Amino acid sequence: MTSQAKQLRKLAAAILAVADSLPGAESSHVIGRARYNRADGSLTIGRKTEQLSRSEATILSALIDNRGVGVSRNELTSLLFGSESCEISSRTVDNHICNIRQKLGTAATVHTVPGHGYKVAP
Repeated sequence: MTSQAKQLRKLAAAILAVADSLPGAESSHVIGRARYNRADGSLTIGRKTEQLSRSEATILSALIDNRGVGVSRNELTSLLFGSESCEISSRTVDNHICNIRQKLGTAATVHTVPGHGYKVAP
């Protein structure tokens, strides 16, 4: 991916984040059979509601914002830790993804994009 494409992608994600924060913006998203509430970081499957950690909520929000497109481990690490991300192992992101997958169960799938990162289905 070119530098310009990465910049455009980051700009698009920032615009979506601002749009989501506006009054009346949709804060609830359906992923498979699960419903993710961005406002409080909860994940509801049927009648069961699980609370995501702040990091899990940040990752799932990024995957939803880029639905169908892979988000790299580096991008997710930067979202979580900012400029300190160079000192953080990519395994940290993998562990958060594992937790998200466990909470989703069979209701939805976070797909691995080999050599890149992760995505959720469109």
